[in-house]
Amino acid sequence: MLTNYYLDDPATVMPGTTTNISISGVCPGPNYVIDSYGNTNSGFGWGVYVVLEEQFSANWFFMDNDLLFYGQWPTIAGTEGVNGGVIRLNPSQLITASDPGYVQFQLEPPAAVAAGAGWKLEGDSAYSSATNYIRAVTTTNAFTVEFKPIPGWNLPTNQMMTVLPGQINSQTVFYTVTNPVLVADNSIGLGITGTTDTVYQIQRRTSLTSGSWLSVSTNTINSNGFNLVLPNPATNGNAFFYRAVWLGQ
Repeated sequence: MLTNYYLDDPATVMPGTTTNISISGVCPGPNYVIDSYGNTNSGFGWGVYVVLEEQFSANWFFMDNDLLFYGQWPTIAGTEGVNGGVIRLNPSQLITASDPGYVQFQLEPPAAVAAGAGWKLEGDSAYSSATNYIRAVTTTNAFTVEFKPIPGWNLPTNQMMTVLPGQINSQTVFYTVTNPVLVADNSIGLGITGTTDTVYQIQRRTSLTSGSWLSVSTNTINSNGFNLVLPNPATNGNAFFYRAVWLGQ
């Protein structure tokens, strides 16, 4: 059912400035569906077709229109929310198969690309990380770009972008390293887990709250699992507190 909503008392905006209009009061929230595995999947909510008018004296004049969205990001590859690695595309209503728009994503940093990072449009069969890869957009329906999950890396941040006919919307997106975790193994020693090929300096001191941190070793994480940093200390040795300081990739 289509319904017209009118926002009362619109904000006054000076030329060259922008303002935000809240639509939360006129749209219901997103739908939640529980699948056969018991997982809760969130829908994207409502698509809202907005007509912008400008008032001159006592009359209103048509200025612009757009398709907005209200709700939450969809579930992609079993993950939703800020860690989902999703970009929502909002194509122009003027896009057609004969006059498409284009999107291109450059993936950073190089270490993430080497580890298997990639992107694709929802429904595509394969991810790509090629620097010259451009994907045509031929539909006016909103859809998503998905980023390939890789061990030890956080996916690029969720966002929304508009695609216009005949233009290439090119963006650089960043995978980020996961936080390292120091792990004590009674049979081996102190180890570290985190993003492969990141380098950390292991430091220690005798008090958790005071004193200088002293460098013990410099270690590169070589695998996605347990990476040995220090062997078990001698029995009845001094007690130390350890930390890992990231030195880069």
